[in-house]
Parts: sequence; structure tokens; C-alpha cells
Amino acid sequence: MNTNIMPPNLSALCTTNFKNIPLIKQLTAVQSTQMGSRTLEPAIEGIYACHATSFFPNHGIIHPRMTYEISLPSAKLKSLIEKLFSILRPSVHFTLNSVVSSHKDYPELDKASYVIIDKLNNAKDQIAGGYAEDIFSIGPYKLSDEAVILAPESARDDQETQQKMQTLSKNIQIIYYKGDTQVALTQWLQNQKTNYFYGVMSDPNIPNYFHKLGNDRFISSQSLMETLQKPFCTHDVTPMAQLENYIGAFSISSAAPFLNISKTVVFKTILLYTSAIKNSFSINSERFINAYEKTILLALEILSTAKTEEEIEERLKRDEKLITHYDTEEN
Repeated sequence: MNTNIMPPNLSALCTTNFKNIPLIKQLTAVQSTQMGSRTLEPAIEGIYACHATSFFPNHGIIHPRMTYEISLPSAKLKSLIEKLFSILRPSVHFTLNSVVSSHKDYPELDKASYVIIDKLNNAKDQIAGGYAEDIFSIGPYKLSDEAVILAPESARDDQETQQKMQTLSKNIQIIYYKGDTQVALTQWLQNQKTNYFYGVMSDPNIPNYFHKLGNDRFISSQSLMETLQKPFCTHDVTPMAQLENYIGAFSISSAAPFLNISKTVVFKTILLYTSAIKNSFSINSERFINAYEKTILLALEILSTAKTEEEIEERLKRDEKLITHYDTEEN
């Protein structure tokens, strides 16, 4: 990708009317035909936001991060770049009444061992948009006092995890499980007198906009998001995803200059993307987006000006609070 060329037109990203994007319209039409005359319930009772992760939420907060992987000759440089670019995703993602399998956009799900569960009714004020298989908040997500965390039995003996558990609200319930994560969640949902979500499309690479909940109840993502009064969309059409792809495509060298870009063009483009995020979603996290914007610009500044790996490491240590902890409340 030529990082000195502006994306063609960002105005299309500044919209809340994602349902009229051609791909979403096409998939909605195909799947609604399969549903036929089945009843679609927009009610959110018995629906839970589920976040699968390998990281236990310290102080009851899920921070937005992504797994960024790069191939470089130097293991040290590889580690530094991957740590730096883990900040590229500003959103926290959930599935409803289910856990998703790993795919190219979320490879970290292969390693997920915790399932963090919150009632959708409690989560709705923090939700920015999405659909049943991928609903998201922008900025850190704070668990409600009614949240539940499914943890593997091995977590009982993990001292760091046990210490983090002590930081949670006393009302948050920890349930240990053995075996498969999906089986554990299915059993927990059944205990709550509700069911696991199953999509109408069998291909894991096609987003499901309609789901079966039990034997006689069907859920439409579009109706559900209208009930929540949030945009119905897939992550890949959002300005957040476009920004991730834009920066993720940059070519990182194994020697200085580690990142060779026209900062004027790239920085202006990033500002356009972050502005599009604010314009596309009704969120109460402008402070977070401003901090996210500054952090990305700082990260790119470090990579484009550093002369050695040691300098990157030194800058990361010096500016760690501004970079890897940019989304904490004290910043």
C-alpha cells in the first residue's frame, strides 16, 4: 500500500445508515428469504453480551486491544512493534449468547479461555453498534455488578488472575468450568432459562444477521439494533476497521527508517478517520477518541524518527503511560 496517498473518499464512512451499504443489504435480503414467515423478536430479555478473551479484566474493565502480528528478523523489534500496534483497535467486541470461532480478523480467539458475560440490558448504554455476532463498544467496557465470568479451572492456581479477581465488584460472579468453552457457556445460558444463538448461515465467513434462539424463537440483528437505538453494521465497514487496515498495511523495515511515510498525509488521514468515528456513532467517549488519536500519532512518530531498536524501546518505556495505558481513567 502506498501510504502517501489519501484514501479516495472518507465521507461514506461518516454515516449511521450502515444498513444501506450494498453488501449488508445483499446479505440481509438473502438471509431474510431463508427466514420466510418465522417470527422475529426484537426483545432483549434473556440476551447476554459475551466477550471471549485470554485476559482477565482487571478492576472489572475490558480494555480495547487487538492481536497484531508481524514477521521481522529481529525478535526484539517484532515484540516492540506488536506491543505498539496492539492499540490500533479502539473497540471491545462481544457476541450475543454465543462465542465465536477464531478467524482472520480475530486470531486471538483460539487462545480465549475466559468468557465475560453481561446482560445486554445492562450493556446497552455502552454499546456503540454492530450485530448479533459482533456487537461492540468504543473505548473501555466497564462490567456491571450483574456480570458473570466463566473461568477455566486452571485459573484457581494462577496467582495473577486471583489477584485481579480481588479487584472486581463483590457482586460479579466467577464460575469455574472444565472442558470446552462453548459447552460451558451453553450450560450457563440454559441455567438462565435462555439459549445459545445459532446463525441461519453455516458458512463461518458469512455474517449471520438472523439467529435461532431455542426451538421457536428467532432474532433479527437489524430489529435488535433498532430496539437498542444503535447502528446495525458489521465491524469491517466501520471507520475503526478502515483505520486498522490503513495503518496495518504500512511496511515496517528491520532497520531505520523503520517506518517511511509522509507524516503530513498520513497524520491528516488518521484525523479524518477518527473524526469519522465520532460522526458515525453516538458515543459518550470523545475523551477516549481524542486520547486514541494522540496515541496513534505518537506511535507512528516514534517509528518514523527512531534511529535504532534501542531508541524505540526507550521511547516506549518513557511514554508507556501515553501509549499502552492511554485508555485508563487517570490519563
